Amino acid sequence: MVTRSMSWRTPLAPVRSPGVRFPFAVTVLLCCAGMVGCGGGRSATAAATRAHRETVAARVCGRASHAARGLLGSTVRSHIASSDPTNIQCVIVGQGIRVDAIAQASPVAWTEYDTITVHQVQAYSGLNQRGEIPRPVPHMGGNSAWIPAKQELVATNATQSRGGTYLTVTVTGHAAHGSAGLPVARAVALAVLASAPRGSNPGPPPS
Repeated sequence: MVTRSMSWRTPLAPVRSPGVRFPFAVTVLLCCAGMVGCGGGRSATAAATRAHRETVAARVCGRASHAARGLLGSTVRSHIASSDPTNIQCVIVGQGIRVDAIAQASPVAWTEYDTITVHQVQAYSGLNQRGEIPRPVPHMGGNSAWIPAKQELVATNATQSRGGTYLTVTVTGHAAHGSAGLPVARAVALAVLASAPRGSNPGPPPS
């Protein structure tokens, strides 16, 4: 009787090619790189937008400060309180006077100007408060008014059919009252209206 020997062999594990995992790894790396790239792109866009806003505001407030310096002297200081192109705010200080100029780019700039001036007239007419009644601004023309009691100039370069800038220039400080306030406000207003962004034209009235 012949005895046959039985040899037990461990089954070989299937051979996996290293290349099977390579495409997945590459995909992950490419996705990560794409995410970093996109993030960098968004950051660059945000930085460019911020730089543009600051440039526009610096131009407007710089011209306003230059105009005020002609009346208040070389000691004038200024800073940008808001660089939003639709709501630029400049603060100018010198010779005991503070000037706050706010330029709003708006499709309804004319409506804003008309509303405030009409309100002042309606609210204070007949109350013996002449200082609250808006007065025309000499040598400025257009839609502009000076409210003595508030030491505030309001103006716009818009029309009923064209957007523009609605501007308020408020003068305060111990030297602001009397004849000093209006000339400074007018000089600043002219400079701002000439350089501030304008709002788009209003749409057609609803039918």
